Amino acid sequence: MARRPWFVLCLYGLMVLAGCTGFRPVPTTTSPDVAKSFVQPGDHVRITVRGGERFETTVVQIQADGFVVSGTRLVPYNEIVRLERHGFSAGRTITLGLVVGGLFAAFLSALSHMPVGM
Repeated sequence: MARRPWFVLCLYGLMVLAGCTGFRPVPTTTSPDVAKSFVQPGDHVRITVRGGERFETTVVQIQADGFVVSGTRLVPYNEIVRLERHGFSAGRTITLGLVVGGLFAAFLSALSHMPVGM
Protein backbone atom coordinates (compact mmCIF):
# COMPACT_ATOMS: atom_id res chain seq x y z
CA MET A 1 0.00 0.00 0.00
CA ALA A 2 2.90 2.39 0.66
CA ARG A 3 3.83 2.34 -3.04
CA ARG A 4 0.42 3.55 -4.23
CA PRO A 5 1.02 7.30 -3.60
CA TRP A 6 4.29 7.16 -5.57
CA PHE A 7 2.57 5.32 -8.39
CA VAL A 8 -0.20 7.93 -8.49
CA LEU A 9 2.31 10.80 -8.48
CA CYS A 10 4.31 9.21 -11.29
CA LEU A 11 1.16 8.61 -13.34
CA TYR A 12 0.08 12.22 -12.76
CA GLY A 13 3.52 13.46 -13.81
CA LEU A 14 3.48 11.41 -17.00
CA MET A 15 0.03 12.72 -17.95
CA VAL A 16 1.15 16.30 -17.40
CA LEU A 17 4.37 15.82 -19.37
CA ALA A 18 2.42 14.37 -22.29
CA GLY A 19 0.81 17.77 -22.86
CA CYS A 20 3.93 19.86 -22.37
CA THR A 21 4.97 20.21 -25.99
CA GLY A 22 3.50 21.55 -29.18
CA PHE A 23 4.28 23.48 -32.36
CA ARG A 24 4.69 27.24 -32.00
CA PRO A 25 4.80 29.60 -35.00
CA VAL A 26 8.02 31.52 -35.53
CA PRO A 27 8.54 34.49 -37.88
CA THR A 28 9.41 33.60 -41.45
CA THR A 29 12.42 35.50 -42.72
CA THR A 30 14.95 35.67 -45.53
CA SER A 31 17.78 36.49 -43.12
CA PRO A 32 19.89 33.64 -41.72
CA ASP A 33 20.76 35.80 -38.68
CA VAL A 34 17.08 36.23 -37.80
CA ALA A 35 16.39 32.54 -38.52
CA LYS A 36 19.18 31.52 -36.10
CA SER A 37 17.54 33.49 -33.29
CA PHE A 38 14.38 31.34 -33.55
CA VAL A 39 15.52 27.96 -34.92
CA GLN A 40 18.66 25.98 -34.17
CA PRO A 41 20.11 22.86 -35.81
CA GLY A 42 18.48 19.84 -34.21
CA ASP A 43 15.10 21.57 -33.75
CA HIS A 44 12.02 19.70 -34.92
CA VAL A 45 9.99 21.99 -37.18
CA ARG A 46 6.84 22.01 -39.26
CA ILE A 47 7.32 23.88 -42.55
CA THR A 48 4.66 24.98 -45.03
CA VAL A 49 6.05 26.07 -48.41
CA ARG A 50 4.54 27.85 -51.39
CA GLY A 51 2.22 25.48 -53.19
CA GLY A 52 0.85 24.17 -49.90
CA GLU A 53 3.27 21.31 -49.17
CA ARG A 54 3.59 20.88 -45.41
CA PHE A 55 6.04 18.58 -43.67
CA GLU A 56 7.64 17.94 -40.30
CA THR A 57 11.38 17.54 -40.20
CA THR A 58 14.56 18.24 -38.25
CA VAL A 59 16.80 21.20 -39.07
CA VAL A 60 20.29 19.94 -39.87
CA GLN A 61 21.95 23.24 -40.80
CA ILE A 62 21.10 26.91 -41.27
CA GLN A 63 22.63 28.35 -44.44
CA ALA A 64 22.60 31.80 -46.04
CA ASP A 65 19.79 30.83 -48.43
CA GLY A 66 17.70 28.42 -46.33
CA PHE A 67 17.40 25.51 -43.94
CA VAL A 68 19.01 22.15 -44.67
CA VAL A 69 16.56 19.55 -43.37
CA SER A 70 16.38 15.76 -43.24
CA GLY A 71 19.90 15.21 -44.46
CA THR A 72 20.37 17.10 -47.70
CA ARG A 73 17.12 18.86 -48.63
CA LEU A 74 17.47 22.65 -48.82
CA VAL A 75 14.32 24.67 -48.08
CA PRO A 76 14.93 28.26 -49.25
CA TYR A 77 13.72 31.00 -46.88
CA ASN A 78 11.75 32.69 -49.68
CA GLU A 79 9.73 29.48 -50.23
CA ILE A 80 8.62 29.19 -46.58
CA VAL A 81 5.08 30.41 -45.99
CA ARG A 82 4.74 29.18 -42.38
CA LEU A 83 7.36 27.92 -39.96
CA GLU A 84 6.61 26.30 -36.59
CA ARG A 85 9.09 25.00 -34.02
CA HIS A 86 8.27 22.10 -31.72
CA GLY A 87 8.95 22.89 -28.10
CA PHE A 88 7.79 23.25 -24.52
CA SER A 89 4.42 24.90 -23.92
CA ALA A 90 4.00 26.25 -20.38
CA GLY A 91 0.35 27.17 -20.97
CA ARG A 92 -0.63 23.70 -22.09
CA THR A 93 1.30 22.13 -19.21
CA ILE A 94 -0.38 24.31 -16.58
CA THR A 95 -3.84 23.81 -18.06
CA LEU A 96 -3.44 20.04 -18.30
CA GLY A 97 -2.00 19.89 -14.78
CA LEU A 98 -4.94 21.84 -13.34
CA VAL A 99 -7.52 19.73 -15.18
CA VAL A 100 -5.93 16.39 -14.30
CA GLY A 101 -5.25 17.54 -10.72
CA GLY A 102 -8.86 18.71 -10.31
CA LEU A 103 -10.26 15.45 -11.66
CA PHE A 104 -7.94 13.47 -9.42
CA ALA A 105 -8.94 15.52 -6.36
CA ALA A 106 -12.64 15.02 -7.18
CA PHE A 107 -12.06 11.28 -7.53
CA LEU A 108 -10.29 11.09 -4.17
CA SER A 109 -13.01 13.15 -2.54
CA ALA A 110 -15.70 10.85 -3.94
CA LEU A 111 -13.78 7.79 -2.69
CA SER A 112 -13.45 9.22 0.81
CA HIS A 113 -17.22 9.78 1.05
CA MET A 114 -18.22 6.27 -0.07
CA PRO A 115 -19.71 4.02 2.56
CA VAL A 116 -17.46 1.16 3.69
CA GLY A 117 -18.33 -2.14 2.08
CA MET A 118 -19.18 -0.90 -1.41
